[in-house]
Amino acid sequence: MTVPDPSRDDSDRPNSPLARVAIGAAAVAVVAGMLGGGWIGWQTWRSSPGYTQNYVADRGQTVTITLPDADSDADKTVLQLDTATSVNARLYSNRRVMLVEEGRASFDIKPNREQPFYVLAGAAQVEGTGAVYSVGQAKTGIEAGRTVISVEAGTVKVTSTASPEMMASSSQDAGQDYAPRELGAGQRLTADDKGRLGTIVELSDSEITAWRQGRIVLKNTPLARAVAEFERYGRTGLVVRQPAVGALTVDGTYGVRQFREFADALPGMLPVRLQQQGDVIEIVGR
Repeated sequence: MTVPDPSRDDSDRPNSPLARVAIGAAAVAVVAGMLGGGWIGWQTWRSSPGYTQNYVADRGQTVTITLPDADSDADKTVLQLDTATSVNARLYSNRRVMLVEEGRASFDIKPNREQPFYVLAGAAQVEGTGAVYSVGQAKTGIEAGRTVISVEAGTVKVTSTASPEMMASSSQDAGQDYAPRELGAGQRLTADDKGRLGTIVELSDSEITAWRQGRIVLKNTPLARAVAEFERYGRTGLVVRQPAVGALTVDGTYGVRQFREFADALPGMLPVRLQQQGDVIEIVGR
């Protein structure tokens, strides 16, 4: 299966609808060319973004952005960037493309069939309008090394962007890992760095919107990843050096700044103790 690249112009594909439109416009293009290269200008307009911008939320920040992708404010897409997040936005004449380079962002997209909305992150592509969903591609923390798509409202289509060679080399059963998935409200899907799509899981509304409300939800989470998740929002001073301790799992819900409350609760939940030296608190086994 070949996944179309939304950042490319498809109008030159012979069998595509856009190609048929382009062929039909060829006669007009000849005249336009005589008038000063109108055809070249039209092609450039189709394949080049009319708007491009990098949006960044620094560590400890969350940022809300309204895209200039509609005339009416009520129809514009609203992005919310989680801490330590970078998103590249490109608006074309016939599509909108977001690249989540790092971190996590939510997208509140109004219905617009004329301008599909694509989000690229890791080895996954998400397509959907008239939906509210988040896409994460964090290097550290709970979701490190994975692409996580969570849908709050509406439906989206998730497609693997793995190469055709990688898909072809997989067994028939493994090949199902690359099959597109459709997610609805209250569902989450994880893709690995090879583009293999995992099982769809059901989540509560509070779990899906947790990070946007400043909360961290831990569910059978390795302690080392939990500490790293708090660190994404700011320096905590918490350290886990022992692999066996880091592998212990924890549960609970905390505010993103409640790392000290989290640490103080650990000895009551796990066979660990806190060992403080200066402003560093090491979590060690007991």
